[in-house]
Amino acid sequence: MNSRQFLILRYGSLALALTGMVLWSGWSWKDQLRVHREEGLGKARLMALYMERLVQTQIILGQAAVRHGAGQGPDSPTGQRFSDFLTDVQSAQDGSRGVAIYARDGRLIAASRDFPPDLHPPVADYVQAIDGGWPLMTDRLTTAAPHRDLILIAAPVGVGDFNGLFLSALDLRVIHRFLAGIARDENEAASILRADGMLLLRRDLTGPVMLGADTRAVQEITQSDSGGFRTVAVTDNIERLYSYVRVDGLPLYVNHGIPVATIRASWLMRALPGWLFLGTLGLFSFTLAGRVQRSIRANLLAQAMREQLAATERLAEQRAQLMQELNHRVKNNLATISSLINLQLRRTGTVDVADLKARLEAIAEVHGLLLGSGDDQRVDLGQLIARLSQSPALVPPERGITVDRTLQAGIVAGSDTAVPLALILSELLTNAVKYAFPDDRAGTIRLGLVRDGDRGALLIVADDGIGTPTVTDRRSGLNIVDALARQMDARLDRRTDAGTEYRLAFPLPEPAVLTFPLREAG
Repeated sequence: MNSRQFLILRYGSLALALTGMVLWSGWSWKDQLRVHREEGLGKARLMALYMERLVQTQIILGQAAVRHGAGQGPDSPTGQRFSDFLTDVQSAQDGSRGVAIYARDGRLIAASRDFPPDLHPPVADYVQAIDGGWPLMTDRLTTAAPHRDLILIAAPVGVGDFNGLFLSALDLRVIHRFLAGIARDENEAASILRADGMLLLRRDLTGPVMLGADTRAVQEITQSDSGGFRTVAVTDNIERLYSYVRVDGLPLYVNHGIPVATIRASWLMRALPGWLFLGTLGLFSFTLAGRVQRSIRANLLAQAMREQLAATERLAEQRAQLMQELNHRVKNNLATISSLINLQLRRTGTVDVADLKARLEAIAEVHGLLLGSGDDQRVDLGQLIARLSQSPALVPPERGITVDRTLQAGIVAGSDTAVPLALILSELLTNAVKYAFPDDRAGTIRLGLVRDGDRGALLIVADDGIGTPTVTDRRSGLNIVDALARQMDARLDRRTDAGTEYRLAFPLPEPAVLTFPLREAG
């Protein structure tokens, strides 16, 4: 694993931890909203049950008043006995400030003894709302002190030919105490909302507020009998998560609101352990990956130093062996040159400087190609033949002799094959120039090199001259070629159909592989 991969691993662990924290935050926040929404909806349902019981009680009392009035005769609603009955009805419930019967035109027909005499409810508005389809009307009558306000519940009644309204006045503080018990937190909201947007009662006991049609609460209650929404209250500018429930099909809704700040604080307390765990895990992974990286880097560095030391030792041994091999080759080449000189001395008694120069150049070409081959230590025989045939020492340019070459590429051999092959080519070219084209005669020499089977090659040297000597005794120059051919384990064939053609079939032995003892780096 390289440094970049470790870097990706280290910062990837942090990114993974951060991603986990983000996902945990989102999930826990949604779950916290769900929990508080369910809690708020549960409290709203409890408030709706309370208001349903309260309203149903007033309806039952109104129905009792109707039945009592029907049994007292046609004029009973105006009688004293009916007023006494209404007083008994008032005393049957806690928090009642009186009950009364009103005519549809707003006249007070009868009232209980404690019904406030100075109370002037807007009966016409109540009648209009009931005629518009509302089963009853709920209202709040304000006083100088909000805690002394009254909640009025008006329901239609009929006694004989009389049709009017049964009006029940309730102490607001009784209902407020219940709301305060539901919404215990100071910023928690509990309220009663009429279907037309009138906010009758809130936890903070301030006066009633008519909400506009564009407020979120009014928009929500027009779409569903129950649900939830999140908005900023128009009354105190606090953002809350609200839940609302309609009261038993009546034009009345109860709301419960939990401050978003409270939800957020609860969410933070829940999310913090997860953040700490994921953050600690990410930091631990980041630190651990860094330590592992440093440890691996140190081990790799030590291993690299050991390998470098071992490679240096192998290189030194290789150079020493190569030097030994080079010395051996030079020694063999010098011995070959010495043998050629001795052979020429025995044949002619003198040394032909031009022939000696050509042979030395042939050997020099081999070594030049070997030096250029690097560690391969093999010579491309096609390149060797091309360079030798271009040498002025072998084919003088002033002779007008053309050399045609057809050389297959990729045929390589070591110096043990390349040196005698170069010397053979040098001798054959020299003989062709001397004997095939006498008296400065022009002509063509053809050179060819092809593969001969899997592990062999064929060298062709042909000319269109008058021919070369066929005698191969010890004093003939072709003795050198025969001796070198035997050294290569090659077969030499000569043809004289049109000019002279030599075919040298020689093997391509596997190159020697230099091996070096390995030492453990310590």
